[in-house]
Amino acid sequence: MRIKKTVLKKILGEEIFKRVKSIGEICEGMSYSCYLIGGTVRDMILKVPQIDIDIVTEGDITSLITNISKKLRLKRVLRSQFGTTKIIFEDNLSFDIAQTRKESYPYPASLPVVEKSTLGEDIKRRDFTINTLLMGITKKDFGKIFDYLEGINDIETGIIRVLHNKNFIDDPTRIFRAFRFKGRLSFRFDRKTKKLIDNAIKIGIIKKLTPQRIRREIFLSLKEKRWHKIVLEFSRSGLLREIGIKNKIARRTINSFEKKLRDFIDIKGNMELTKLLIITENAKKKEIETFSQRVGLKKKETLFLLEMRNKKRWILTSLSKKEISPKEIYWLLKLIPSDGLIYLIIKGDTQTRKKIKLYLDNLKDMKAKIKGEDLKKLGFKEGPLYKKILKMVLDEKLNGGLTTKKEEIEFVRRFMLSL
Repeated sequence: MRIKKTVLKKILGEEIFKRVKSIGEICEGMSYSCYLIGGTVRDMILKVPQIDIDIVTEGDITSLITNISKKLRLKRVLRSQFGTTKIIFEDNLSFDIAQTRKESYPYPASLPVVEKSTLGEDIKRRDFTINTLLMGITKKDFGKIFDYLEGINDIETGIIRVLHNKNFIDDPTRIFRAFRFKGRLSFRFDRKTKKLIDNAIKIGIIKKLTPQRIRREIFLSLKEKRWHKIVLEFSRSGLLREIGIKNKIARRTINSFEKKLRDFIDIKGNMELTKLLIITENAKKKEIETFSQRVGLKKKETLFLLEMRNKKRWILTSLSKKEISPKEIYWLLKLIPSDGLIYLIIKGDTQTRKKIKLYLDNLKDMKAKIKGEDLKKLGFKEGPLYKKILKMVLDEKLNGGLTTKKEEIEFVRRFMLSL
């Protein structure tokens, strides 16, 4: 199978195509084999626009990067401990270039020990057949797909097939990736892969991962377009239970949440934390604490989940009252981060959403025009009273009583007379 240059240019885009071609020419000039590999090739076959470009060579990576740096304009070169180098161009486009390698795992869930190897060994170390494809980028093989493990057939039939029986034991993060590919591509597991995943989760292999590695996989999953499908798989399979969340998430609950989230997508906020709220919304305090610990959440993130758990019902009930004033809405919502507000909008009724929208559009950034200097000129002595007065002015503004600085000063003068 060979992909035509015109098709490649359309899939990769003009700039990426030109640079891939240039790197292929540099490799050819050094007599190095050079290929696009893995998810990059998989997505090209699926005609998915490219962002992540992965290149592999059997040649010496240090020499290759030195030559690329001389001939192409690079902004930065970042080397990892696993033999991969990220090159970042001046316009911030980036490619990952790796030397072919093999991996061994000293114990289950450990980080791999990496050694240089042949192209054949590099392919065999990968996770799923759909990620083992190569595409030549030197002149002779440009656009030619090399498929040694029937990856094209699995892509065409929509199957995720694991390469080795120990894949999920050696590296349990592959379980997260398997569910991510399943949700993203709408593929299915072959029988053997599903059985190996189920067994790996059953024996508690997820708990052997460090919190940092689990966090990375969870947050990558939450950034996916079909994140809700992936989270449902996490829940059904028992993976969420392994990281602290005992109750399964209902399909109807998360699908409804996702639909409403898309409706309010223009609201700025940390969408990943908003989604964590739906994952943990029915969890007990102890479960959230366990989840936070196993997922490596920061202290601030954990406190946020716990506080929203404790206050959400009270906040939603308060906002549903007809007689609640703008001032009360402001102080009720002021300390809630934007990701919490998104969650409340989605969980609330029509009236609640209107009040949160009022806060975001009109109340959130409202401040008193007068300052401490103005209070000093009016004869107030500096101290705690300043804070009290400025809050009184803001409360009056929130309820529509004051619009200009002159009106604020008159309001404060009247307050002075009442002292």
